[in-house]
Amino acid sequence: MTLSYRDIKNNAHQFIIDYDNAVKENAEAQSFLNDFFNIFGISRRRVASFEQAVKLEEKGSTKRIDLFWRGTHY
Repeated sequence: MTLSYRDIKNNAHQFIIDYDNAVKENAEAQSFLNDFFNIFGISRRRVASFEQAVKLEEKGSTKRIDLFWRGTHY
């Protein structure tokens, strides 16, 4: 379902209210990201995964990243 600009704006406003007092990043991280995607009507599970293992090229070691969205990088 495609959301209208008004729906996205209302969802974003509610998101800001919901997370205004959030103080513990580790406790809120996954909920925050799920709710962020929901602003746009996107199920996070459809496009991204949590705690993805990634290999560091320079060290050859592996670390975990909070959110991995395949095909998206910067």
